Amino acid sequence: MYGSRIIICTPYTVHHTQYIKMNMKKTILLVFGTRPEAIKMAPLVKKLQSLPDQFKTVVAVTGQHRQMLDQVLRIFDIVPDYDLNIMQANQDLYDVTSRVLVGMRDVLKEVQPDVVLVHGDTTTSTAAALAAFYQQIPVGHVEAGLRTGNIYSPWPEEMNRLMTGRIATYHFAPTPLAKSNLVKENVSEERILVTGNTVIDALYMVVDKIKNDAALQSQLRGVLKDAGYDTTRLDGSRRLVLITGHRRENFGDGFISMCTAIRDLAAKYPDVDFVYPMHLNPNVRKPIQQVFGNITQKDIKENTESNLACSNASSLDLKSAQEQALGQPFAQSCTDTQSDSLQKNVSLPKTDENGHADGIGINNNLFFIEPLEYLSFVYLMEQSTIVLTDSGGIQEEAPGLGKPVLVMRDTTERPEALESGTVHLVGTNYDKIVNEVSTLLDDAEAYRKMSQAVNPYGDGLACGRIAEFLKGKIN
Repeated sequence: MYGSRIIICTPYTVHHTQYIKMNMKKTILLVFGTRPEAIKMAPLVKKLQSLPDQFKTVVAVTGQHRQMLDQVLRIFDIVPDYDLNIMQANQDLYDVTSRVLVGMRDVLKEVQPDVVLVHGDTTTSTAAALAAFYQQIPVGHVEAGLRTGNIYSPWPEEMNRLMTGRIATYHFAPTPLAKSNLVKENVSEERILVTGNTVIDALYMVVDKIKNDAALQSQLRGVLKDAGYDTTRLDGSRRLVLITGHRRENFGDGFISMCTAIRDLAAKYPDVDFVYPMHLNPNVRKPIQQVFGNITQKDIKENTESNLACSNASSLDLKSAQEQALGQPFAQSCTDTQSDSLQKNVSLPKTDENGHADGIGINNNLFFIEPLEYLSFVYLMEQSTIVLTDSGGIQEEAPGLGKPVLVMRDTTERPEALESGTVHLVGTNYDKIVNEVSTLLDDAEAYRKMSQAVNPYGDGLACGRIAEFLKGKIN
């Protein structure tokens, strides 16, 4: 039993719940701060919480990704005991590292956990592991042992993994190859457990939830439509290429090349929809706007509002002006110069017979939509034909749904996917992206080979294995 909960605030905006220990159960503190971490740690939180006789489970989040993190917490019904709330505008790696490190000092002093669990390669994980080390608290590293051999690719993730691995006492490797990487670094095999990846646990939980709830499916279709994509477009023979991109090493010219390839693929394949849920990071959105101009319904609304002042459309209400923008973009409500400028930037969406906005581009089949919470993203991923991404986790998730993955990076810390054939590397090279996507869209045998390859990342039972390991090691 635990005593009353006391809400405490510190100068570092740490919001948390203080517990008074009344027994000798082992305390597990799980720390994460980004959406990918939350997705992969959520099933582990739920597993440990299901074993209250063995563990006291405490959750601390840093808020490194604020909005997207909170979405995942709601989906899995997780209420953090501690929230560092570090997110600030224009923060850099120095800011994130220092805020997590200092904030975790106070959390660790109060909780006094028997072990701290961190995940993967984020700055939150490395800083939290370092904070635990400073108090000589054992660290368990979930998704341990992934390596590219290049500390700048992915950056800073590769170095984060290395540093967290050096600090960790327990290493939960998703694959035998990840274990062998750790053994080569002189980690004792007794401290390593091959578990599979917890993201597959999360994926199967969510897919099962969606498939068995017709009302939820309808809700998710509505969420996607509000975000900018109507999945009823796929009711016939249309196919979908799902795109994500957010890696720091691709900022700048890499993203420009990626966006140019996507634009030209959308022109080449009028019967295929290209859907890109855009990351909130302005370094991601800026090159998209450089290539495509004003691309979302929000952009159209903002431009409509600004152009009301430049025309005899001042008598129009906003709704009719937006409709005009979607149908005959701006030409009737702007000067010729302004209209020409907008038309050069982008072919704006038109409406179909049901009043739904089509995409942009010459075939109206390119959709830049707002970020999706996890349930909606998984639902859309299930509807997709190909996934084009620079994400690490999606390299593991999409093959679990039978979707070929083209990775827009030069290296991957997941070589098992390359060996199994579920993933191909295309980097940010324009020709490689266009050629590989074209092959999968045009060659049925090439598509079959990738889509039916065996996913090497697990069976959905990773969290149970971690819990059993912890029972033996810390009791």
